[in-house]
Amino acid sequence: MVCVENTDGGDCFALPFLAAAADTLLESPAFGLTLDVGHDYLNRNADQAFILARRERLHHMHLHDALGKNVHLALGDGEIDKERFLKLAGEQGCRVLLETKTVEALQKSTVWVNHWLNRGCNSDEIWDVYDAQRQKTGKRHRRGEQLGEGEFHLVMHCWMRNSRGEYLLTRRCPEKSYGGRWESTGGSALAGEDSLTAVLREVKEETGLTLKRFRARGLLTFIWGNMTEFIHLYTADEWTGEMVQGDACREGVLEWVPKDKAAELPIWEGDKIFFRLLNEERPYFSLKLVYEGDTLTQAVLDGKRIV
Repeated sequence: MVCVENTDGGDCFALPFLAAAADTLLESPAFGLTLDVGHDYLNRNADQAFILARRERLHHMHLHDALGKNVHLALGDGEIDKERFLKLAGEQGCRVLLETKTVEALQKSTVWVNHWLNRGCNSDEIWDVYDAQRQKTGKRHRRGEQLGEGEFHLVMHCWMRNSRGEYLLTRRCPEKSYGGRWESTGGSALAGEDSLTAVLREVKEETGLTLKRFRARGLLTFIWGNMTEFIHLYTADEWTGEMVQGDACREGVLEWVPKDKAAELPIWEGDKIFFRLLNEERPYFSLKLVYEGDTLTQAVLDGKRIV
C-alpha cells in the first residue's frame, strides 16, 4: 500500500489539480491516504474535507500537536483536537504514528495516549502486569480486577519533605477504603509508564506540584491477600507550583506533618518501617511486607527478616 500524504506550505488537497491527481491514484487499490494532522493544522484544516469524504481510503495518520507555527510538538503541548483524530483512526482502523522530533516529546506523547486510553475505559485504570522477577509479562490489567498468582503491578510512593522537616501526607477521604488513614503521595503506574514517569504524574495530579529534586530510596514488595505490588519509594525536597487546597485533592486532605508526629498517626505498620529507614538516611533498600488483614505478619529488609 502506497499512501499519499497531505503536505504543509499550501492548501494541498484544497487545490483542484492536487485533488484530481490524488483521486486518479485512488482509482487503484494499491493507493491510500495518509493524514498528517500537523500539516492540516498549518493549512488551516483545508485538507480535512477531501480526506473525510474519502475516509474509507484512510490507512495511516501522523499524529502530533501544534501551536502557531510550531508543529511536531508532544501531545498536550498544543491546541490540536487529538481525541477527535484518534476517534477517526479507530473508526477507520488506520495506523497512527506519533511523530515528534525528540525522544522526550515521544515519551510525553506516549504517556498522553495512555491517559487517553485509560479515560476511554470509563475512568478505570489499565496497568502493565509484572512477574516476580519484576519483568513485564506483556499482559494488561484493569484496576479492580484480581491479579493472577505470581502477578504484580507497579506503584509509586513519594515522601515530600519541606525545609522545616515536615512531610506532606494525605488523610484519605472517609468514603474511601481505610478512610481517615494517612499516607504519602503516590499511586499506580498506568500502562506504558515507568516508575519515574508515574511518580511525576501522580505528584502533579494529587498535589498540583511539579517535582524538581527527588531520588529513589527503595523498592517495596507489598503482598496483601490478592493485592500484589512492586512499590518504588521516592523522597523529594524541591518542587514548583501551588499546592492544591482543601478538598481539591482527589485522594483526601493534604497536610504538612512534623517528622516526629508522622509515625504517631494512623498509618500502615509497614509505613512506619520505611519511614524510619528514610529518617536514618539508609542507602537504597529492598523491603518485603506481607499483611493478613490489617496485621503485618512479615517484613524482610535486604533479605533479613525483621518481623
